Amino acid sequence: MKIHKTEPSSFLFFRWTVIILSLSFLIASFVILIIKMVNERPTISTTYTAVDSVLAPAVNISYDFNFKISCLIYYDYYGTVSKPCDEYVNQPVNMGYIYDHPFVGSFIPGNNIYLAKTANNSDTTKPSYIFLNINVMDPTITSNYSFQDSVYRLYAYDSSTQYNDSLTPFGESLYYTNKFVMANRQTYKLGYFRKIRNTLKQTAFSYIGFPKKYITLPYIESIIQSTPMGSLNPNDVSVRINPRSFIIEEEQEQRGDSILSIFGTIAAFYSSMVFIYVFLFGVDLVRPWGIAHIGCCGFKKLENETKEKLIKAVTPPDLESGMENRIILLEEFNQFLRENVVDVSLLERERKKREKKP
Repeated sequence: MKIHKTEPSSFLFFRWTVIILSLSFLIASFVILIIKMVNERPTISTTYTAVDSVLAPAVNISYDFNFKISCLIYYDYYGTVSKPCDEYVNQPVNMGYIYDHPFVGSFIPGNNIYLAKTANNSDTTKPSYIFLNINVMDPTITSNYSFQDSVYRLYAYDSSTQYNDSLTPFGESLYYTNKFVMANRQTYKLGYFRKIRNTLKQTAFSYIGFPKKYITLPYIESIIQSTPMGSLNPNDVSVRINPRSFIIEEEQEQRGDSILSIFGTIAAFYSSMVFIYVFLFGVDLVRPWGIAHIGCCGFKKLENETKEKLIKAVTPPDLESGMENRIILLEEFNQFLRENVVDVSLLERERKKREKKP
């Protein structure tokens, strides 16, 4: 911003005060926006997609005594068409836990089993649900502890992800959402909803504004219901697994701010500051007088001081005065234009360069 040499010191002080306050506001705004961007919590948008079949979940089962898991896939609602699926079962192994369900087995179908709707019973080529039948192999009965009183622990998770004991806070919440206990001589129905979460992977480039990268995490949320086992069922516990919904819910994290968007906001603030400055002091080289120069809105004192100094600097030439006085007045007016209106800095630099040449 060009500063007029004809302005009084009080006006210059007011002009510099406006400039310093504007710069301070821009710097403070930039710092606040950066802190807000770093501490911003992502928003989550959700989309729903209808599908014909849903990937079967994986299941971990633990118990105080050794047991055996057998697996059956059913292809119709009434259970007349089925086949074994024991190849996806890992039989229980003693993990060495002294007091906490040491025998752990699992059903892990990976990406190989998708369960379809059972409303239309005419298509028996697609599996509808899965039965896991559990039978205790070595019930050790003591005076203080009976296998009839102990319970199984069941933990279900998405079979396309690898089970990991080192859980994040979100993973820990899933662990407790999909963790259940089961008693003997009961039939359980495990229903699940499959979801997909796209979590932002924060990098330096994503903060700048480059395309964001995501970590995709499929997961499930499940519920379990129990009914007394029929007298004809030879198993100790039976678990039926089937989808509760054929709608896939996909969650995607989003962040609104980036360095580029912050610069855009700062540029908008800067434009507002320039407008205020021009409103007060005018447009340099085009309209060098603003509202503060004409005494409006409480600037009367500054107006009087500016006009007094301006009249001393520029006096219109008197045609009746001598040629010498007229030339002096024109030179003073030329000097006023150079200092306040016309930017001749480029011409001055070029003139000085040429004067230095031999």
